Amino acid sequence: MIEQLINSGQSGVELAALHAAETYRIATAGTAAPGWTNDHGDAAPLLREWFALQEGPASLVARLQANIAATDAALLCCLDFTHPLTLQTLRILEAAQTPLLPIRLTNPPESGHLQAWLIAHRIRRLHVTGNRERLASPSVFSLATQILWRLCAAAGHAPQRSTDTRSRGPARAGTALSACRLTGGSEHPGDRPGNPGLKSGLLRGSDLAKADIAAQ
Repeated sequence: MIEQLINSGQSGVELAALHAAETYRIATAGTAAPGWTNDHGDAAPLLREWFALQEGPASLVARLQANIAATDAALLCCLDFTHPLTLQTLRILEAAQTPLLPIRLTNPPESGHLQAWLIAHRIRRLHVTGNRERLASPSVFSLATQILWRLCAAAGHAPQRSTDTRSRGPARAGTALSACRLTGGSEHPGDRPGNPGLKSGLLRGSDLAKADIAAQ
């Protein structure tokens, strides 16, 4: 099973990974930007208080290196693998000789492929990164969330239910997180047929999606 998902909490794929970790009760960590900011501004209540990310240096390369060094392997989810930030990430991963699974967001692998990769590399701590949310492609968060739910399930984790009142964060984090939530609809694993009436707990797939649609 995956013990920890790690990234810097940027919009798009990275916040989708943190959402999936919360849904499947997986610990989170990582090195965030100074002030715990992301594309839509101050995200400290979410990234620091809820997801336990550490404040990092101003250098994006230094943050990437710190997050990659803390993991066993990396998952890179993209619509566009030619973006300069993506190419830079690939160079750093190659230099660190980090096992990598690249996934095109519009062509996700089957659960069996994900499970085989996790087992082959004995992955416990996984760095998940990829494209940020864009005004031109607001589907990044949603597409990545579906893939990451599949990954977590393939790793043997089960989604939590809204009736599960346990919290792995401080009580005040729920209030802080509520300030970041937006309305919208995105199916949660517990909302699917066979689990009537179950809604997600603190995060739903669309709760942060709209807030994260910002230009880099």
